[in-house]
Amino acid sequence: MTDTEITPFTVHIDQAELDDLRSRLDHTRFAPAAPGDGWEYGTPTSYLRDMVERWKQLDWREVEARVNAHPSYLTEVDGQTIHFVHVRSGVEGAKALLLAHTYPGSFLDFLDMIELLRDDFALVIPSMPGFGFSTPVVDRGWTMARVARIYDTLMRRLGYERYGIHGSDGGAMVARELGLLDPPGFLGAHVLHLFSFPSGDPAEFEKL
Repeated sequence: MTDTEITPFTVHIDQAELDDLRSRLDHTRFAPAAPGDGWEYGTPTSYLRDMVERWKQLDWREVEARVNAHPSYLTEVDGQTIHFVHVRSGVEGAKALLLAHTYPGSFLDFLDMIELLRDDFALVIPSMPGFGFSTPVVDRGWTMARVARIYDTLMRRLGYERYGIHGSDGGAMVARELGLLDPPGFLGAHVLHLFSFPSGDPAEFEKL
């Protein structure tokens, strides 16, 4: 891949990897439960057993099919491979919307929203560096501000000179950094978490 090349990407995990995971889950060794099996001493054994059973019931091929129903791509920004889903709107002139996933979380969080939003927005759903298929991380220094700059570069590489962002948790922190960066054509940020501790002085919000 060149520095600006965008290549189609299809999610497919080898069956051997899935079989290995299933074997590991089948052979999970659980610690004896503490008296009462509550949260006072860490994760309850009963909770962990239930979690392992849920993992064993997951149909990964169904998840792959849901992901691959939408166009995925890889590109390189600042030396880091970035995976993203890109769904163009069927409406000419629709605004571009970047959907930034949580920490921890993944682009999968937004799959069910694509059909609800695609008539009004062109959607770009990246995997944050170090998450999902934007791995492995190639260097240190990955702050939310750096991720925001990466996302801005990605949007412009895709041809979007004007766009907004929605984020939750970690994605909200990236959205905040994009707001502070305020790149040309940035339309605004919508967040589900606001990381701030206001003092009550109205002046502190004058430049928000």
